[in-house]
Amino acid sequence: MFFRRGYIFSNFLTYVFLSFGRVARCMYKYKWTERHARRVLKAYFQFLSLHKHVNFPVWPCAQVLTMWNEHSLDVNNYPHDCELLSGRDIPLVSDANVTRKDSKEQTKTELVARFGKEFDKALWERKK
Repeated sequence: MFFRRGYIFSNFLTYVFLSFGRVARCMYKYKWTERHARRVLKAYFQFLSLHKHVNFPVWPCAQVLTMWNEHSLDVNNYPHDCELLSGRDIPLVSDANVTRKDSKEQTKTELVARFGKEFDKALWERKK
C-alpha cells in the first residue's frame, strides 16, 4: 500500500514544496484550496517529468504555469529541483519560443500517453 507507484516520490515532492512554501504560497496568493493545490502540484510534477522524455517544447496549462512561475522564483532551489525531477535545468518558456496551441495539444497528448488515468484532464482544460 505505501509502496504503490509514485507514492514515495510524490510524497517527497509534496514535502519539498510544502517545506519551501510553494503550495502554501499558491493557496494564499491565488485562493486555492489545499486539495486543488495538490492537484496542480501533481500535474506540475507530471509536466516537469515529461521534459525528461520528449524532444519538443512542452507547454503547461494555466495553473501549472502559475505553480511553475512560483517555483522558479526560488532561484536557489529551482535548478536543483529541476535536475532531480527531469535530469536538467528547465527554463521558463515564452510565446516567442514556441507555438503555444500546437505545443499545448502535443503536451496533453504525451501526458495522457505517459500517465493514463492519472492525467487530470479537467485541470488541463480549465481556462484559469
